[in-house]
Amino acid sequence: MTTQPRIYWYTLLGLAVVYGWLSLQFSTWGQERHLQVCLVKKITGLPCPSCGTTRGVIALLHGQVQTALWLNPLSTVALLAITGATLLLLADTLQPGRNRLGQAWNRIETTLRRPPVMIAFALLIAGNWIWNMIKAL
Repeated sequence: MTTQPRIYWYTLLGLAVVYGWLSLQFSTWGQERHLQVCLVKKITGLPCPSCGTTRGVIALLHGQVQTALWLNPLSTVALLAITGATLLLLADTLQPGRNRLGQAWNRIETTLRRPPVMIAFALLIAGNWIWNMIKAL
């Protein structure tokens, strides 16, 4: 388990990177130029399970749900995670000592360690990877 101060700094740093990246990508939405940073795709030519997630999140932010689901269905989960982490961090900042973020992290970690959940999660990621390969995004 991650200690309380660390989880806040890691979350803050992660969200800063995510919001910076999304801002950069949001500004180029709909244009042909977009940065491709997937090392798996650059090296193998095959998309990874998360390929299309950034574009999917941007599509969701533009209200294009169908496009987002086609690009990567997990983009909805990513946007929920970004929003949830932001709200928990903000809530804990406004009410010090509550540690909602740490509690949520511990619940998620505990849940994901259960074998049935772990198997379902692995199958979901594998299915998403197959989807990405089929559509050759």
